[in-house]
Amino acid sequence: MKTGGAVALAQIFSVISIISFVLSVPFAYFSDVVGRKPLIVLSSVIRTLGILLIFISPYFLPILLTGILIYSIAPTIASGAANAILPESILDKRILGRVISLFPIVPLVGMSLGSVFLGHLTSTSGIFLPLLIISMLSLLRVSVLLALKETLSSKSRNLPDVREVFIAKTKELRATLSRPELRAFICMEIVGGLSFFSAFMPSYFSSVMRLNETVIGLAFSIFMIAQAIGQPISGLFVDRYGCKLSFLLNSMVGAIILASLTFIGPIYPIQAIFLLFISSSLSAFYNTAYSVYIAKVTTEEIRATVYSAMSAIKVIPSAIAPFIGALVWNFSPLLIPLSLSALCLLEIPFIMMLREDPNVDKS
Repeated sequence: MKTGGAVALAQIFSVISIISFVLSVPFAYFSDVVGRKPLIVLSSVIRTLGILLIFISPYFLPILLTGILIYSIAPTIASGAANAILPESILDKRILGRVISLFPIVPLVGMSLGSVFLGHLTSTSGIFLPLLIISMLSLLRVSVLLALKETLSSKSRNLPDVREVFIAKTKELRATLSRPELRAFICMEIVGGLSFFSAFMPSYFSSVMRLNETVIGLAFSIFMIAQAIGQPISGLFVDRYGCKLSFLLNSMVGAIILASLTFIGPIYPIQAIFLLFISSSLSAFYNTAYSVYIAKVTTEEIRATVYSAMSAIKVIPSAIAPFIGALVWNFSPLLIPLSLSALCLLEIPFIMMLREDPNVDKS
């Protein structure tokens, strides 16, 4: 692609991030009113439209960029609904963690193995065949979501007008987010959003650990496999010991491993990669606990909205994180893992404030 095309593509991805941030909560709110499946279907239709535009526009940049924009924004429409329908369809809440933990395994393995395969396919056959494969996998995921049981029986459907619906949901949402444990959860998410691991660790691997690009790419693929391996274990752990201990395990062990990387990484790079493999597997404990905790402390009437609101809250610190990482990097690249370790430790006081009260679970 020529320079002008590359600049336009960069601009379109910036627009995608902004639009996704703005639309995620309103669409999730809409899901809490009308149900989960209508939003999942709408997202699929819009994604299909984006794919069609990309297919018919190999030589016309405006249509190509429009197709990329539509295709990329489509998942935002169903993000809250997709997150909410899975825990709601599980009747036996004692196995909530185990079921939720299984859902990300296939995407994680696909991202790990697919990046190399699809990259090779793109270089040999062009963009359309890889796009078709990705679309088929997306269709498979949508089919699974639509097969789940819709349990939402929102009280707001019985209210006489839109204004009353909005007032009722806003009141419930405000009451939920005002609880001390939810405020602590939000603070934990903000601290976690400041992590600049993905932005600066590749440079750390290259400059400090002296690894080449092939090894770095392989390492990050292995990290995703590690997380996929950790997913079913995390589900068992969350169901037996709770979300709070899962968050603590991820933060404490992550802090220890990242701190040790400061001393081990420059001297023993292979051993450092192995430690990060362990840390990546423990990130599954955070992901599963995150989904289960929100499911437990929210009602069906606002669950999708809360899921999307939490993701939106994390966007702001995530935007600041690269600047913090740049300051640390300019001071000393050796301090990158130590700084990330400190962020893990900062999460612990907020985790200790979380409460898992069975009376809060109104699923």
